[in-house]
Amino acid sequence: MKFCNQVAEEQFRIAITDPKLWWPHGYGDQPLYQVEVSLLSEDGKVLDSWKRRIGLRTITVNTDQDGKLLRDAVWANHNCIRVWGGGYYPEDFFFDLCDELGLLVWQDFMYACASYELDDEFERNIIAETIENVRRIRHHACLALWCGNNEMETQTLDGIWLTTAKQKADYTKIYEYIIPKICKTEDPATFYWPSSPSSGGSYDNPWDEARGDAHYWDVWHGEKPFTDYRKY
Repeated sequence: MKFCNQVAEEQFRIAITDPKLWWPHGYGDQPLYQVEVSLLSEDGKVLDSWKRRIGLRTITVNTDQDGKLLRDAVWANHNCIRVWGGGYYPEDFFFDLCDELGLLVWQDFMYACASYELDDEFERNIIAETIENVRRIRHHACLALWCGNNEMETQTLDGIWLTTAKQKADYTKIYEYIIPKICKTEDPATFYWPSSPSSGGSYDNPWDEARGDAHYWDVWHGEKPFTDYRKY
């Protein structure tokens, strides 16, 4: 296709009849068109040109809130979901739906990917937040376990956040004393796990694949095939 325009400020539309649409991999073919635009002088001399390959497609992004997410999990044959520590404590209706759908909930406390130092005010905050949410959620049949945090045992141990000796000690106080002590008092029937991944706490090789739970990142970050999960 070639198109000439002698007036740079003027805009034109080009209608393509019966276009061959470009599709993402797995949904169809990827036909491409060669487009060339030339700027000509009055005597027909080429002053400038632009040439590109383009694909004809329409992409839209749906940002509507997904009201079916839990049902989608059930349809996909999940029976347990995790509320990640870097998010927030869901509202009551979330747990009501999980009760109705038979979805077990692994519930993190809201700490993830960081190191914290304790002082009196922060400790009071932790205690109040933990008691409030444990009392609010503990009666739900769907509640499978409480988990202290996401990836903080491993990151504190490995010094990812330039962890100080105090932060390392305070980690143990928060997730292996303060929070589990509250859970034992307020919800003794529900299992408590200190971190994820973890082999049970105390910085006892939390990356161990043979104990506790593990986070395997080589498929996502390492770009290994999905089938690599079958090796672990």
